Amino acid sequence: MELWVKHVSVHGYADDTSTSVSAATEEEAIKKLESDAARILNYMASNSLVANPQKTGFLFIRAKNSGGNPSKIRVGDSMIEENDHHRILGIVVNNTLTWSDHVYGGLIQDINRRIGALKRVSYYLPRKYLPEIASATIASKIRYGIPVYGAVRQNELDPKPGMYSDLQIALNTAMRVASGKRLVDRVSIANLSAMTKIKSFNHMAAEEMLALVWHGIKDANSPLFGTFEVVGETSGKSTRARERGDLRNLAKTSLGQRNLPHSAIQLWNQCDASLREIEAKSTAKKKIRQISSSLPL
Repeated sequence: MELWVKHVSVHGYADDTSTSVSAATEEEAIKKLESDAARILNYMASNSLVANPQKTGFLFIRAKNSGGNPSKIRVGDSMIEENDHHRILGIVVNNTLTWSDHVYGGLIQDINRRIGALKRVSYYLPRKYLPEIASATIASKIRYGIPVYGAVRQNELDPKPGMYSDLQIALNTAMRVASGKRLVDRVSIANLSAMTKIKSFNHMAAEEMLALVWHGIKDANSPLFGTFEVVGETSGKSTRARERGDLRNLAKTSLGQRNLPHSAIQLWNQCDASLREIEAKSTAKKKIRQISSSLPL
C-alpha cells in the first residue's frame, strides 16, 4: 500500500490501518488525504478488498479546538465527518492529544470494574495469589500504552496532573485489596508496592519510556529504530550535549512538547548516562528498572 500513496504515511497493525499527513493549512491536509484515499481504494480494489465507511474515521489534531464546524473528507462515495476522538489499538486519541478521553472515557471505569472483581475473588482465594492477579488484570491495563498517554515526574517538585493522580489512587486501591490492607491502616504507597510487587504509575511510565528509547536506538528490529538522533555538532564545535550522547529533541510546539517522543527523549537525556553504553537487552532492562525505581512514586 505504501507504494500507491504520494502524500500520507501509512501505519498498520494486524487489520487496523491508518494514514496521517501534516500540512500548513487544513485545506491542504484535506486535499492530500482525499487524493491518497482514492489511491488506497484503488489498491484495495485491485486486491479484492473493500473499505467499510462505518469503520472509517477522520481526526484532525490541533493545538486547540477551532470551535468551527467539523471538517469532512471524501473517501470514495462517502463523506467522512471529523470526530474529536478515536480509539486506535485500544488507546483513545483526541484532537488535542491531552489523553483525558482515554483516561476518563474508559480506562478508569474499566480499572474500577476489575478492582471490584478482585474484591469479590479475594473472599475465595488464598491471599498469596491476589498480588499476581492484580498485576495481571489491573496494573497491566494501566501499563498498556503508558509511554503514549503517561507522563513522568523526575523529582518531587514536578506537578501531579489530576488524571495521573486518579490512576495512582485506583492502583493504590488495587494494591490494598491484594495485600489485605485498608485505607485506615495508613500503609504507604512504597510499602504497598513492596508487598504486591506492583510499581507506581510514575515508575511504570518511566520504565516503559526508557525501554522504548533504548530499543529505538539499539534494536534494529524495533519499529522506532532510527527515530532517535544524537545531538550533532554546532558550528563545528562539540557541544556538552553531544559529548554526553544526548538525543536531539525537535518538538517546537507545546503540543509536541507534552507528548512522545519529546517526553521520552527528555527523560532519557536526564537519566543515568551509563544506560546509553549498554548493549545487552537483559542488562539494559535491569538498569532501566534501577533508574525508574529511583524516581518519585
